Amino acid sequence: MPDVGEGAEHESAQPASRWRRALAVIGPGALVAATGVGAGDLATAAFTVDVRGRPYRAYLWGLSLVPLAGLLLEFKAIQKLYAVIGAFFLPLLALTLLALNRERHVGQAKNGPLAIAALLAPLGFFAFVAWRKLA
Repeated sequence: MPDVGEGAEHESAQPASRWRRALAVIGPGALVAATGVGAGDLATAAFTVDVRGRPYRAYLWGLSLVPLAGLLLEFKAIQKLYAVIGAFFLPLLALTLLALNRERHVGQAKNGPLAIAALLAPLGFFAFVAWRKLA
C-alpha cells in the first residue's frame, strides 16, 4: 500500500496540477530569457550603433527625460496615454505590413490572399469599434 502522507491524495487526485505548476514556472522564465536574448542579439546583429552620433544621443536624452513626465502627470493620465498608444499599435502594424506588401519591397515573398485577409481583419475590427464609439 502506498504511503499516504500529507498532500499525497491531492497530487494523485489532480495529476495535471503538476504540469500546470511546471508550466507556470517555466513559461515566464522562458519568455524573459527569449526576449532578452533575442532582442539583444537582434539589436547588435541588425545594425551597428555610432555612440557618438546625434541619433544615439537623442535616444539617450529621450530615454532619460521621457520618464520624468511621471512627475508632472497623474498616474491615471499616464495609464490612459499608455492604453491609447497601445490601442493604435495593432492597426498601425497591420496597415504597415499591408503597405509594405508590394513586389518592389518583398519581391516574390508577397503575402497571399489569406494573409492579406488576416491583416485586414484587425483593421476592420478597429474601424468598426471606432465608428461605434464615435457614432
